Amino acid sequence: MGDSETAEDAFDAARDGQIERWIHRYLNAEGNNPALSEGLKRAPRAYFGPIHFPVALLHRCCGPEPSMKYPEPRESFERRVERIGAAIEAGHALPPLIVEYADDVLTLNDGNHRYEALLRSGADTCVVIIWTTGAADLRAFRQRFHGMYSPGA
Repeated sequence: MGDSETAEDAFDAARDGQIERWIHRYLNAEGNNPALSEGLKRAPRAYFGPIHFPVALLHRCCGPEPSMKYPEPRESFERRVERIGAAIEAGHALPPLIVEYADDVLTLNDGNHRYEALLRSGADTCVVIIWTTGAADLRAFRQRFHGMYSPGA
């Protein structure tokens, strides 16, 4: 696990007004999730972050549990989580998790393995970038999480 794209890079991009550009660059390279990048381009999105956010409020959509939208065999899921956990222990910086806020639920769309490794390491917070689609979710997010993000998003 390298340090090529980190939360610090995302914070820098956000300060420069380039967070959406950073997201697509990350997803199409190191994040290895071009399908999410293409999906995000299909509609206007409001992006918040990167922000430090409580881990307990996030929900995975990928993993070995039968209820997951994107199931993954337990062995491969565990291998990836263990590799990331070792990187965390070694002090490697991670990229932000990319999360959708819809219908009052925060779903991880990129970073499910990082999230699980962070949980197992005892982290209380992590760095996330959250997006909303549509006016209703945008209003609900702003109302629920006012003060946790930079205004103006």
